Amino acid sequence: SRGLEANEPLVYAHDLASKAANEATLFGSLNVPENFLNVSENKKNAENDAKRRIFEKIESDFVSENVLFDFVKSAAKDAECLFTFKKNFARNLGMANLLCYLFACGERTPQKMVIDVKSGVTFFLDFRPGFSSLGLLEGFEEVPFRLTRNISTLLSPFFIEGTMIPTM
Repeated sequence: SRGLEANEPLVYAHDLASKAANEATLFGSLNVPENFLNVSENKKNAENDAKRRIFEKIESDFVSENVLFDFVKSAAKDAECLFTFKKNFARNLGMANLLCYLFACGERTPQKMVIDVKSGVTFFLDFRPGFSSLGLLEGFEEVPFRLTRNISTLLSPFFIEGTMIPTM
């Protein structure tokens, strides 16, 4: 069912997450003592395991690893344009990743990236430093920057190691 419906992976994830939440609610209503088999830790492990399984299922069944590459390749006039796009995109992505990390910018999602398909110039919407109530930079992201499967397929090791990383 790859590529048939854009929202299909989201609906799938929502359905599985709802099912898991219902099961967790049922488990919580059994009045099991908190210290019995360390219930809270088991619950957290079960949640993480469920999230990982949902991600792996979506990754294998719904979203191909070369969607972005195929799109950019079809939009490029020739090999030179494709090379320029990749170089600019890698440079912009590396710089944005570094700045997001330094300024503790959070909530970075692919929906907040605007990419010029012809040049590879990238603009990040909602680029805001994370300030605490004291005015200090504060924020923690479990993943310091985004390098999705599709982005790494598009850029290939040549642009990731040769352009993006040195920019960072």
